[in-house]
Amino acid sequence: MQPSQTTEASGLSTVVNVVAITLGALVSLFGVLLLPASLLGGIHVAAIGLSLAAAGVFGTDWARDRWELSSPTQRRLVAGFLALGLVLLVLFVVINGMTVDGPMPVTGTESSS
Repeated sequence: MQPSQTTEASGLSTVVNVVAITLGALVSLFGVLLLPASLLGGIHVAAIGLSLAAAGVFGTDWARDRWELSSPTQRRLVAGFLALGLVLLVLFVVINGMTVDGPMPVTGTESSS
């Protein structure tokens, strides 16, 4: 590989990692805000955000150097946390889809007089 390709790929992965960490932190904070309304729902959303943030953290050069990860191990960790986040997201959508009722029926008539 040429040095410019390595730098370009490294720069792109850095941006992706920063976006994943930031988005994961925001989703986790949203989950914390949901805790008063729904304890399990808030924990579920926070877990989605934490798994996304963990994928971003493990994708960094710092994590590879800090925990002496090989490239295949690092890729497996990132893919594993992304898969966990995706599974949690799908479960959240399915569970909420089953618990949300349809439109409320109107039983009486409203009059303005």
